[in-house]
Amino acid sequence: MTRSRLLPAGAVPRILSVVTMPVWIPVVVLAVILAPPAEGEMLLVPLTEEGSRSLVAALGDRSTRLIAAGPIPGSLVLRGPRRSIWDRVGGKGVLVLGVPDMGCSA
Repeated sequence: MTRSRLLPAGAVPRILSVVTMPVWIPVVVLAVILAPPAEGEMLLVPLTEEGSRSLVAALGDRSTRLIAAGPIPGSLVLRGPRRSIWDRVGGKGVLVLGVPDMGCSA
């Protein structure tokens, strides 16, 4: 007869956290870097048809300004207050990301 050894309480979560650390650390860092600022440039990426339509609504807000087309097809870079942009596109199939400052560009 074989006896199974039980792990002490909390050992499994501790083991999993050490094993998954190489995965979640970059995810957290990326989330902090790409979190939309309270005001500034944001990349809006439509994920659905409704999202594409809501981007047009975001352009109609006087507090936001179109900067450029985004690097992802259908995406836009807007400058404005996060609250105003989120009121127009939040929950409508649009991913709102902060645009990292890459320094000076010529």
